[in-house]
Amino acid sequence: MVPISLSVVAYIFVGLVGAVLGAGLYEVFRRRSALARRAEAEDQSAQIVQSAQREAENLVKEAKLEAKDLVFQARIELEKEQKAKLAEVSNSERRVSQREEGLDRKLGLLEKRDQEALKREQDLLKREETLVQKDAACAQALRFRAITTVYAQGTPPAQGHLLPEPMLALHSSAEHPAQFVFDRGQLGGPPGLLAFVASRVGRRRI
Repeated sequence: MVPISLSVVAYIFVGLVGAVLGAGLYEVFRRRSALARRAEAEDQSAQIVQSAQREAENLVKEAKLEAKDLVFQARIELEKEQKAKLAEVSNSERRVSQREEGLDRKLGLLEKRDQEALKREQDLLKREETLVQKDAACAQALRFRAITTVYAQGTPPAQGHLLPEPMLALHSSAEHPAQFVFDRGQLGGPPGLLAFVASRVGRRRI
């Protein structure tokens, strides 16, 4: 056998030690790198989670704001509808009130007219009673007197009649008591027949 020198052994030992140290250093570096990448990944994950949380919070805030806006708009629309309904109800109440007032005025006028008509009717009844009483008093005050009619036959002219009119009023006196004269020929009676009518005579005359 060829003897191995100490230098070769030393080189081999140094090489092995260096390989072991290199492997150990590599393993340490690899673990540190892995830890660094894991930490970086965790940081990125945390940042992503935080960003997602912020976005979610922003979305929630925006959703709440939109919901509040929708509620506010709905409340405004509801108030508008309520105001419109209240205005319509007020207008209806005002129209009903005006109609009631008009009906009350008409009823008042009708009652007034009825009262006036009743008063007029009562006045007419009183006047009629008064007239009846006056007529009765006048009838009791009248004295019955005879009316006398005297007929006279004359000869009518060839053309025309004895009198210019069928009836004439006369000026009566004690000697000539007749007040009216009728031409019976013009009234459908015999031609030339005159009828003298006198009242307020003491006895009946034929």
